[in-house]
Amino acid sequence: MGTMGLETMLIILAAITGVLAVVGVLVVYGTVAKNEWGVNLDRVSCPRCNTPAPTPPEPRSFRQARWGEWTCPVCGAEVDKWGRELPSVAPCGRVMSAAQFGAVLKKWTIITLPAGYFTLSLLFYWVRGWRPSTWVEALFQLTLSIVETAIFTVLYLLAWKLFERFFLAKKGRDPR
Repeated sequence: MGTMGLETMLIILAAITGVLAVVGVLVVYGTVAKNEWGVNLDRVSCPRCNTPAPTPPEPRSFRQARWGEWTCPVCGAEVDKWGRELPSVAPCGRVMSAAQFGAVLKKWTIITLPAGYFTLSLLFYWVRGWRPSTWVEALFQLTLSIVETAIFTVLYLLAWKLFERFFLAKKGRDPR
């Protein structure tokens, strides 16, 4: 196993700092311009019927979940995180109930989270300088990443179940 040089660490640190700076600029600009990238900490209500937004908002589509939007439970208006009414989604957009969305989100995270962890595990080995020189070493590295990913996935599913059981049950929501 090789060691990572100071130059490599500085390049990685500069890349991470650059990405974080770009994200920070997007968030600050989005907050000032009141667009999707911004952060709104104020309570909002429906512009049609003045119903307060549910806390936390219950999205009915991936677009709503991604940008902090919600659907008014009283009049059905789609509202953004700033309290502005959005044009209704075209018929091709998929709208689902909160329970359906929760089930889809759970399946999506069960697939993508382990895949992302596996990729980051291999990337971590590569950044640390452990590059296999033989097929046996490569197979060992892949096996080790698969085992780490399996352990991570089991722990994640256990945490999800505990969250559903203790947090969602206390709020009176159906965890399914």
